[in-house]
Amino acid sequence: MALTFDDGPGTPNTAALLTILGAAGGATGTFHVDTTFLTDPAVLALLKQIYAAGHLIGIKLSPQVDATTWSAASVVAQLQMQAALVHQAIAVYPKFVRIPYQTVPSDVLTAVQAAGFVVTGWAIDSIDYAYQSTSNTNATDIGQPIVARYKGAAATAPESHPIVLFRSNLQINAFTMTNTLQVLQAAITTPLVTLDVCLSTDKYRATNCPAGGCSNISSTAASAGGTPVPGGAGAAAGAGSGGVGGAVGAGNAGGTAGAAGTATGAATSKPTASNLGDSGAVSGTSMSAQASWTLLSMGMVAAFFVCFL
Repeated sequence: MALTFDDGPGTPNTAALLTILGAAGGATGTFHVDTTFLTDPAVLALLKQIYAAGHLIGIKLSPQVDATTWSAASVVAQLQMQAALVHQAIAVYPKFVRIPYQTVPSDVLTAVQAAGFVVTGWAIDSIDYAYQSTSNTNATDIGQPIVARYKGAAATAPESHPIVLFRSNLQINAFTMTNTLQVLQAAITTPLVTLDVCLSTDKYRATNCPAGGCSNISSTAASAGGTPVPGGAGAAAGAGSGGVGGAVGAGNAGGTAGAAGTATGAATSKPTASNLGDSGAVSGTSMSAQASWTLLSMGMVAAFFVCFL
């Protein structure tokens, strides 16, 4: 099972959650961070603490960006800018990306993948927000439904394990995560892992450039701390995402995005970062396994929702 945490750091609740995970012994997670508040020294220090504790750092696409209406080049440039901000703080370029609401057009997804990112979904939403407005802090109310979904799906797809979504900025998780972890660890037979383990891939990207090289993106977006600037056309077909247009509708989208990879595979084979398909859900997983997790959105193409261990 892979635990993922969105919408942090930036609140005392994220700090409390980090302490709880540390006390749980071997409970590591993937934090898709919102880079908006990294200019705050306290938030920056918390990000460094999360990274130093061995958790995987990903990024969540800025809520100001609508992946369904922005151009593919603009979405990629935004992600590269956010990755550069993280690199300034902890000297790594995030690979794993969470798109809000699991909705993204296929052309945007292809361009994002060509830039070296891996888009992640989730199979189980903890729905922790539903408990936020109540006084009920009984962790079994959050943990037990997750376990029920896990056991029900495992009966038909024992080779797959869910990616679970939590929100690290919610107070309910600061209150209940200790017992939630106990409930989960008592029910599952595999370790809690980070998303790189699910795909047997590197934790981070070696560069903030796409496969075709930094010449295909704005130079400032490729460097740590840079902000994408209006400018040039992408060059290399297959990887170029191009510069961001100087005015709405005036940008050159650049080269043709590279192939997303094959979309088929053996029913029980383990997907890798290179064989995420451009149709279906995950290359290498059976549709029955995917269906058993009752995916929240079928509009997400080539993202992965389950973890193969």
